[in-house]
Amino acid sequence: MYKKIAVGFFATSIALSGVSNALAANLADVKPMSINLAAVSELTLTEETPLFNNANFYSKTGATVSPQTVDVVDQDGDWYKIKTWLGDKWILVDGFGIPLSSSSYTVTSPYGERTDPITGKVAKHNGIDVSSSKTDILASASGTVAYIGYQSERGNYVDIEHKINGTTYTTRYQHLASDSVSEGQKVLAGDKIGVMGATGKATNVHLHFELLKGSTPIDPEDWIDF
Repeated sequence: MYKKIAVGFFATSIALSGVSNALAANLADVKPMSINLAAVSELTLTEETPLFNNANFYSKTGATVSPQTVDVVDQDGDWYKIKTWLGDKWILVDGFGIPLSSSSYTVTSPYGERTDPITGKVAKHNGIDVSSSKTDILASASGTVAYIGYQSERGNYVDIEHKINGTTYTTRYQHLASDSVSEGQKVLAGDKIGVMGATGKATNVHLHFELLKGSTPIDPEDWIDF
């Protein structure tokens, strides 16, 4: 089995041998790690990409860069600082960002087994709960709105489909007070898609955020530094 890994401006592939099938399956759901091996000073963008002043969604410039090859001057995980006509700006490439418009938030329940706050029973929590003062919810990555609906447990929710390195991922945003997108709409990373709420099975205002690889939920914190 081979896993592509990268750190800083560097990328390579390593062979993982002598691992169990279970471990191999777990590794397949984890974001590639990084090591510095061969410098990369350029990125070829294949789609319109929003520009940010810093490596976060709170610093959106409102400008985008069209598909082209750009010069890279710095990197922070999936965020790259590139040269633009506005000066050096940050873009998110092949990854996911924190889907909130506020930097003031609290992770109240991580991914994994937990005691359900409503039923009191131990159950798998397929996402991460984040609370904040009522805030705008943002697209964690560029993609297409695949579904908007209501369900008794999820409340108002939005699914966005993303294609990253040939793999389909879905981000799911639950318990929304309202949404501001439509099915089939293309969104850019950091675009507003709704407002945090407490609809459905919720004890307070928060966002339940899920990341799915194909149809399988995976831990968002393996991809996003909340």
